[in-house]
Amino acid sequence: MDNRETLGQNETFLEILSECLESGKQADMIVDENGLDRLSGVVVSIEKGKDGDMIVLEGGRKVALGAIVAVNGVFSAPYEGC
Repeated sequence: MDNRETLGQNETFLEILSECLESGKQADMIVDENGLDRLSGVVVSIEKGKDGDMIVLEGGRKVALGAIVAVNGVFSAPYEGC
């Protein structure tokens, strides 16, 4: 089994994605929206909402923060092993 870099106990993808937004760097993500899918793009905004935060990518694609399982090689804890 391989181990992957994972979020720290108090870290969230929001921190990583905010850094991408501020620097204009692309975010390479794995999202779980009825199955795992890869998604890449430049983060143009982060929308706070009562139903959760949304990441908006260049081109208008919106992704719920809760659907993201990996960003730029960093995984959430449930996905640390394969």
